[in-house]
Amino acid sequence: MTAHFPVLIILLPFFGAFLTPLFGDRVKLAKFLTLGVQTLGLWMTVVLFHSVLFGSGTVHYHLGGWLPPWGIEYVIDPLAAGFLLLINVSAFLTSIYLLAYRDRPPFEANAVFYALFLILNAGLLGMVATGDLFNFYVFLEISALSGYGLLSSSGNYSVLAVFRYLLVGTIGASFYLLGLGYIYASTGTLNMADLSQMLPTLMESRSILLGLGMIVTGLAIKTALFPLHGWMPDTYTYASPAILGFIAAVMTKVGGYALIRILFFIFPAHEGLDILWPILEYASWGAILIGSSMAIAQTDLRRMLAYSSVAQLGYIVLGIAFNSPIALIGALFHVLVHALMKGSLFFIAGGIGMKFGTYELKELKGIHKYLPWTSAAFVICSLSMMGLPPMAGFFSKWYLLLGAFEAGNYLSIAIMLLGSLLTAIYLFRLIELFYFSETRQPRTEAHLPRTMVFPILVIALLLIGIGLFNQTLVFEGLQPMLNGGVFAP
Repeated sequence: MTAHFPVLIILLPFFGAFLTPLFGDRVKLAKFLTLGVQTLGLWMTVVLFHSVLFGSGTVHYHLGGWLPPWGIEYVIDPLAAGFLLLINVSAFLTSIYLLAYRDRPPFEANAVFYALFLILNAGLLGMVATGDLFNFYVFLEISALSGYGLLSSSGNYSVLAVFRYLLVGTIGASFYLLGLGYIYASTGTLNMADLSQMLPTLMESRSILLGLGMIVTGLAIKTALFPLHGWMPDTYTYASPAILGFIAAVMTKVGGYALIRILFFIFPAHEGLDILWPILEYASWGAILIGSSMAIAQTDLRRMLAYSSVAQLGYIVLGIAFNSPIALIGALFHVLVHALMKGSLFFIAGGIGMKFGTYELKELKGIHKYLPWTSAAFVICSLSMMGLPPMAGFFSKWYLLLGAFEAGNYLSIAIMLLGSLLTAIYLFRLIELFYFSETRQPRTEAHLPRTMVFPILVIALLLIGIGLFNQTLVFEGLQPMLNGGVFAP
């Protein structure tokens, strides 16, 4: 049975998505079915993760018994296993959070919302597990289409924002698909293992370089890398924070996964790509500085977190751009840390919006009196995002700084430190509002339901634990994920 886990973890949410709409307007049943599916999926992922990292090693699964290049191959190596675990942990915590979350219709109009959530989860898992670049595109569009539905579920302005996201996302997907066409025309295959063997001898081909450039551009759009981030602020501002706790945590991170997989496991990153690294580096500088500066200027909590995501994604891509083992470890570390931090912060925003009916910063004065545990978790997530020890965010940025120092790139060091300072400015402003500002109008008791507080506190504890045991995580978790790539130990 466990031999089929690579495909079952993808089929399971699809099966749950088929059953969920049958509940119609019985939303509670749909919520518990979703939680059950995500719980079982998380268990299978943990088993697979342990087997890959500490047991039999990389798993190759050929769907229907058909061998590549004719058949679809799923490859679960340490890198894929780690991202599968991150996706399903986030999906599990989101399912718990959604049990008690309430929002205005049509968010909770019927059970279709939870079917879309499961389809999105399946699409993201498929993108990580597949060993074929075209199959990655199929799952990319599955996740995108379900994501459009989820992000527009709040109605009103979210529909317009997501329509613009759809247009931009379609352009990104088209770039990716056209890039695949150039690569397939030159190699005759899109299997990742085959390409990794063939491409070192073809890096002088203009069609290969053009195809790679189009793929990276498409993924940069999907990942919201500056200056291609324009779709993100409005989309995140008007969507329901409940689902943003999952989408902001992992959806753009899978785009980062794809960049790492393509640039360091398929293409020979040390050959023929010298022009790419400066482009990614300059884009990352812009993301960190502009994203952080724009976050300071916001008066809406959700929009502030959206621009914060733009900045934090800049750190991840900057780690990729350094093209070194230690920097890549820092990028992977920051993927994990930012997924946890941003997921929890949007959960917190959702709780605030549900209880107080506002996301305006000026209305958040003194809320620690009414949401003490939630406010404490916000402080922990904020300190981690600023990069203060012993939080996990300090160590992810530490490895990125080591990568910059190793490359002698002192300007990047200065930009990362300045970005952390700007992050501290807008987050300390919120901490001041939460704890040191008195509300003008007394509020009624507004404690969040336990199922909403639980995932928030779990993530806060994880950020502390990851920070304290960062060395174990790096040497037993993140470093093995480089196996099979150009920086394999």
